[in-house]
Amino acid sequence: MKHVHKILFLVVGFCFAATAVMGAQDLVKKNALTLDLAKTIADAAQKKAKELGYSVAIAIRDEGGNIALVYRMNDAGVIALKWAEAKSLTAFEYRQGTASGEFRIWNIGDQTMVLGVSGGAPLMVDSQIVGSIGISGAKGKTDDIIAEAGVAALNDILKNTQATQKQTEPQAPPK
Repeated sequence: MKHVHKILFLVVGFCFAATAVMGAQDLVKKNALTLDLAKTIADAAQKKAKELGYSVAIAIRDEGGNIALVYRMNDAGVIALKWAEAKSLTAFEYRQGTASGEFRIWNIGDQTMVLGVSGGAPLMVDSQIVGSIGISGAKGKTDDIIAEAGVAALNDILKNTQATQKQTEPQAPPK
């Protein structure tokens, strides 16, 4: 009976180890928004806001729709944080900018979503959503301009990464 327990323990342990390895492989293949990448996107948006003379709140969500980063620049209103979060959630859920459509706001549990206002944009990689950005605190369409600076930063990083990968790929021998 002792041997059966030892064998069973070894089999169960092996299954857990194999599952962890397979999970890690899936994680490597998955498009995921890291905190460093979220910071880079937010920095680009903040730079654009400063350039335009605004203090804004910035909210960035990851590929699961969870807040990855949220902060407000000096002099941005406290309520701007909530609006930035709402815009990022709406952009994530609808996979489109928040400026489209007629103005609408709704609460689901402790989450707020809003349409018809500028400042929310999805973050896409190869037609797959990897997160979203929400900006609040500027006037009119300026929140969109600032959000687009964050989207452009992501796109620049992707272009540079793809160019680097092409340079390091082994070349086929000439025929």
